[in-house]
Amino acid sequence: MNILLTEKCNKNCDFCLISSRRATSEHMTLEGYTQCLDFAEHSRDRTVYLLGGEPTVHPHFEDMVALTSARGMSVVLLSNFLFGRE
Repeated sequence: MNILLTEKCNKNCDFCLISSRRATSEHMTLEGYTQCLDFAEHSRDRTVYLLGGEPTVHPHFEDMVALTSARGMSVVLLSNFLFGRE
């Protein structure tokens, strides 16, 4: 299951498809994320793909990974690997 944590990003790539929303978008709430995990479990999807923008800039990124892992689900991170620096 793909989960868009945020459209915020710590880069300014020319080819970005969401560059116009990068500064004004909101982060997904922990409640919304938990609902996504519930849906994934119900669907028997055992892998969660975290994406964005840059998912590591989300203020609750580590909590979200921990919640996913606690449910025995795998996490795949789609990142620019600058790890949370805005």
